[in-house]
Amino acid sequence: MTHSNAKRQRLSPRSDVCSLPSDLQRIKQISISSFCFRRPTRLRRPQTPPTPFLRTNIETPPTESNRSQITPPSPKSPPPNIRKCNRPPKKKLAQVFLDCGQKNWGQVICNQCGTLYVPGVAEDTKMHNRVCKSISLGVPWHSTSHCKVLHKFLNNKFTILMIRPADFQKHLGKLQQTIAIVETDLGMKNCRDPDAFVFLCLCNNRVVGFLSAKPVSEGYKMLDLYERGTTPIPCMLGVAVLWTHSSFRHQGIATHLVEAARANVIFGMVVPKSKLAFSSPTEAGWMFAKTYCGQDPLVCEYNQ
Repeated sequence: MTHSNAKRQRLSPRSDVCSLPSDLQRIKQISISSFCFRRPTRLRRPQTPPTPFLRTNIETPPTESNRSQITPPSPKSPPPNIRKCNRPPKKKLAQVFLDCGQKNWGQVICNQCGTLYVPGVAEDTKMHNRVCKSISLGVPWHSTSHCKVLHKFLNNKFTILMIRPADFQKHLGKLQQTIAIVETDLGMKNCRDPDAFVFLCLCNNRVVGFLSAKPVSEGYKMLDLYERGTTPIPCMLGVAVLWTHSSFRHQGIATHLVEAARANVIFGMVVPKSKLAFSSPTEAGWMFAKTYCGQDPLVCEYNQ
């Protein structure tokens, strides 16, 4: 056998098959179909019934069963990347009045009530109107509870009231307003005496007369408006404050107030004019005391 024939014999397929081992020859006996790749079967998931669609935006009314499960809404908080700006709020400027050369520019003192205020400022104007009305017309007094109505005069135009020391606190607000006007008008201080009886004269539910009196034991004879004696004289009633509104003077208000004090301060008697004393009277009070006491030689003054 030549070299070419031997090469042909090696390349022959039949010779190759025959030359395979016996184990590999058994492959021919296996059907070709066993080597065909089959399409893998899909694994199906078990079918579950579909869940119903729930709308969460519909609010259901709370019941006893789900009332405890309802949680309150949480407060809205700003995102962490946003910073709050702590700038102070802008001030709103308001134009109150203009300076055009008017006479009432700046602070003004009222000629009627003596109040210092600034025209054009709402708070000052409101306060001035209230004070000026109280001084010009008198402090309003509408309640007669815890007071004793004594009598009326001049066709029921004026009414005299009495307030005992025990009832002073029940009318404290109105009495303080009245005493403030009296102190300003008379130029006095500390006119309030907790142990004194207070007598008021009302006209159209406003205070137009004020008297404060209490029992005293001794006084001193007044020789003049600025002089008094040194010998003590027994007295029974002392008039601490006597005031009449400037618009209602010369109508007998002071006389009726003193008469009411003489008849009601000391129980069971009317104090005689000779046992009556006044406390540091003004010029108008000194003239009234001399006119009221008449022919009685004693016009006494007592120390509070």
